[in-house]
Amino acid sequence: MTVPEVLFWGSLGLVGYTYVGYPGISWTLARLRPRPVRTGPITPTMTVLIAAHNEEAGIGAKLENLLELDYPPDRLDLVVVSDGSTDRTAALVEEYASQHPGRVTLVALPERQGKASALNTGAAHASGDILLLADARQGFDRAVARALARHFADPEVGAVSGELILMTQGRDGQGAGLDAYWRYEKWLRQTESRWGSSMGYTGAVSAIRRSLFRSLPPDTLVDDLVVPLRVIAGGLRVVFEPGARAFDRLSPIPGREFSRKVRTLVGVLQTCIESRRFVGPLGAGTWCQLLSHKLSRLAVPYALAAILLACALSDGLLYRTLLVAQALTYALGVSSLVFSRDRVPRLAAIPAAFLMLNAAAVVAAFGYFTGRRLDLWRRPVSSGQDRGGRGSEVPAGSSEKNAA
Repeated sequence: MTVPEVLFWGSLGLVGYTYVGYPGISWTLARLRPRPVRTGPITPTMTVLIAAHNEEAGIGAKLENLLELDYPPDRLDLVVVSDGSTDRTAALVEEYASQHPGRVTLVALPERQGKASALNTGAAHASGDILLLADARQGFDRAVARALARHFADPEVGAVSGELILMTQGRDGQGAGLDAYWRYEKWLRQTESRWGSSMGYTGAVSAIRRSLFRSLPPDTLVDDLVVPLRVIAGGLRVVFEPGARAFDRLSPIPGREFSRKVRTLVGVLQTCIESRRFVGPLGAGTWCQLLSHKLSRLAVPYALAAILLACALSDGLLYRTLLVAQALTYALGVSSLVFSRDRVPRLAAIPAAFLMLNAAAVVAAFGYFTGRRLDLWRRPVSSGQDRGGRGSEVPAGSSEKNAA
């Protein structure tokens, strides 16, 4: 076997394991070794915690949404940390606090400190046994609190992730591609939680036992990976609850979803490479799962480039055919990215999203290793809509988009 052929099959194996092999293993474990959660109709005291920066456009609607959740009012309260907001965010929250004494609390930080510090401050003011972590932008289904709470009847559960549903508009082909990728990610997290723990939770809608929440380092970039890993390191489970739904829309601003993904992946690198500082010791099994689910995706862009190069350097019908197939697929994806969102054909949605996500992985690695991690995490100021999207330094609204 020639060197290009070895390069081809090795790289193809990495890509295949990342997107087919590991998910297949996870699905098999979920079928053969399930660990059902012992749920129950419990209603522990719960504090909804929101870190917000300049969210006057949507904070009122978010608080109304939370106050209408289907949960005993005397067992659910809200803590909003205004992280150095320079608009009317704090004033609006204060109005709700005066109208709902004991149920809404404002913590106003005079200067912006970042999401991690804001969460630390908010958690210190929380009184509920459960912290329901939320962002200011996404709307909740009324059943969110009950759906999350019932899992805490199982003493082995430390945190629960809800489901973030992305809303796409009409003929938005690029949005359809990202939505398909996010559905795949959620499916994988759900299979993981059936036999063990999900690698991360959805920061826009998740819950954790308050006793397990420890202060985050101020430079933490992806709290919705660090906090769940701490739970797992402590011997408890992180599970997925599709009935706890939050709703969000993809940003209409060109390049915003790419920027969010870059920031999220910078945070994934930070968490994995500096895991001792952010999480603490992790077991071999957790590391294997983390490498398979998270870090391997960051290596995929280089494997794809190696596959393309190997095909170009190899003789034989198979390699020539695959070279043409790759060229056509990439051309389709690239061409779709240069069109306006409503002109992207559905056929091109998947390759376009795949290319965008892998390009974000390359930019994220460059950002991390050149020391630009924190700069990348500060979202550009924008007016009007789309404030505080997931992945911003202090989102009001994840990213996971959270599909890292």
